[in-house]
Amino acid sequence: MMFWIAVLILLSGTSLARESLPTKSPNFERHIVSILTKHGCNAGNCHGGVKGRGGMKLSLDGLDPKEDHRWIVEGGTYQVLSPEALLPISPRVDLKEPEQSLLLLKPTASLPHGGGQRFTTDTTDYEILLQWVRAGAPYGEPVLSNLKGIEVASAEIVIEPGQTRALGVIARFADRSEDITREVRYEPLDPTIVSVTPDGVVEARQQGETAVLIRWVGRFAHVRVGVRAQAVTEYAPIAPNNFIDEYVFEKLQRLRIRPSEKSSDNEFLRRVCLDLTGTLPPPRRVREFVDSTDPKKREKLIEMLLDSPEFVDFWVFRFSDLFRVQGSYGWILPFWEWVRQSVATNKPYDQMAREAIAVQGYGGPAHKHMVGTNKPYPVEQILNETIRVYMGRRLDCAQCHNHPSDRWTQNQYWGLAAFFGRLTNTGWNHDNVVFDDVNGHEEDYVENDPKLRFRKVIHPRNKESVLPTFLDGTPCPAIAVKIRGWSWPAG
Repeated sequence: MMFWIAVLILLSGTSLARESLPTKSPNFERHIVSILTKHGCNAGNCHGGVKGRGGMKLSLDGLDPKEDHRWIVEGGTYQVLSPEALLPISPRVDLKEPEQSLLLLKPTASLPHGGGQRFTTDTTDYEILLQWVRAGAPYGEPVLSNLKGIEVASAEIVIEPGQTRALGVIARFADRSEDITREVRYEPLDPTIVSVTPDGVVEARQQGETAVLIRWVGRFAHVRVGVRAQAVTEYAPIAPNNFIDEYVFEKLQRLRIRPSEKSSDNEFLRRVCLDLTGTLPPPRRVREFVDSTDPKKREKLIEMLLDSPEFVDFWVFRFSDLFRVQGSYGWILPFWEWVRQSVATNKPYDQMAREAIAVQGYGGPAHKHMVGTNKPYPVEQILNETIRVYMGRRLDCAQCHNHPSDRWTQNQYWGLAAFFGRLTNTGWNHDNVVFDDVNGHEEDYVENDPKLRFRKVIHPRNKESVLPTFLDGTPCPAIAVKIRGWSWPAG
């Protein structure tokens, strides 16, 4: 708490320091990419798009400053499946006449600019860019290598229509913290509810709830904003049944929203039966439930439905659809049976996800990696489906280029895909076995040949072999594996 009080004091008294020029030559990562992000130059609908715009390509929100520096200083048009720039080459800086740099002429509208005027020649941002070009447009030190993330002083604010609230944004480094409130880009998800000035002042427009996204040099944060109505003096006396209710009722009171009345027995019975079993109860059971005077009848009904075979059948159907259990009945039966046992034994969902992702051997979810007697599915197909099912995201776009609307890069995509390149399908008719060979094998597996060779996963843009790599860029180390007397690496 004391830290954020100090931050608010700084926010009210250091505007001149924040607007002043850097004491040293501007750093590309810290200052130039920050300016490009603040003014939306590297947004997905501008130069941060897949191919950029107007002959200039930038990484989305400054995710890759080194690539940004290359495109700005060297120029050229981006190609999706090649690291080479497409002609004509048009650098955005002019080292001989810095004032004539496109990096300055375009955003100030001195030359026609599709994005319109982003700032004027009498602003600090213009002076920083000009100073950087005059210094030779160097990349400088990688000062953001120890950036941990950005934070907002308040995770949630609640105001009334017409009121304003100033946000405070901090960049958290390993060894220090910096106030970046005026260096970030603010994006309200619903501009009809709130607006945000470039200085981070939120103004409430009408009742509702939304979020404000905050972007800065490949990092982002958000703050929830609730615009509440007039005060509600009385709330329905509904006692919470569980800890979730406590959070719900507390938020309703904070936003001055009156809780809904408790559902009737008929409404509750219909909803709970459809949610848990996918069907409605017979008329006789409806009458029994409505006529019962047992104060615990709702709790008892829930327990009875959870123990019913209808619950298992319904949720096996739902999870089989979620986990993509598909194919001929005889072939896919082991996968379906694994889902049924998981639901019947009340297996936690996170455990089901881990078992399905890390599966090896024969049977159960291993069948989702098998294609009869053929080789496993392509690594791209396996990765895309894994991300969709277990992360609820679509990563497909990053196969050919950095994701146009998310933080995923093409390098991250193929680093993850390479893990599935180590997936071995023995191809022993319908008794084949899937196992994770961390050292891989080649696709030209020869029957009765004990040598399982390295299966290469090739990066489509630079045409280089990709090693299994975690999202933070750390490669997965090779591990010796022994199966049926074979060992690889050799020995």
